[in-house]
Amino acid sequence: MKIFAFVLTFITNGEACKESVKMLHDSFEGNAAYWNPAFKAD
Repeated sequence: MKIFAFVLTFITNGEACKESVKMLHDSFEGNAAYWNPAFKAD
């Protein structure tokens, strides 16, 4: 659950890390779409 703790840390840092959280989220969605072509992130 390391990645969960990592995400949680970014979220609890608040406004200053909002952009980082968004990039991390977009990266996750991109990876999901890559590994599972049926996955659509819209």
